[in-house]
Amino acid sequence: MKDTVLFTVELLRIILILFAALVGYSLLNTFVMDFFGGLDVFEGNDFFRTWFFLLQTLGILGLVTVLYRNKLKKSGWMAKYQGPLQARTVWWIVRISLAAIVASYGIFFGLVVFSG
Repeated sequence: MKDTVLFTVELLRIILILFAALVGYSLLNTFVMDFFGGLDVFEGNDFFRTWFFLLQTLGILGLVTVLYRNKLKKSGWMAKYQGPLQARTVWWIVRISLAAIVASYGIFFGLVVFSG
């Protein structure tokens, strides 16, 4: 019973961390996109809009994974089952996540420059 309660608390913790990260990034993303023309840039470009949001989501989830596994999991219920990620793995996940976010903005700014 104790493990079930601890697992539920840990799951709620993960959900709150993801929610906070996605809301924070969404606010930042909204300001950037509104400054450069908003979602009107993607009008008629469903393919690019899909890839834009997919790359951003994958980038944020990668960064949250590293944050949770290496910094926030030391006190939770899952800490006894999984250790932190190895340094080389963290290096790859962070770089791929940042590259995905940068690529998504490359798509956005490319559409801003070449669509108008």
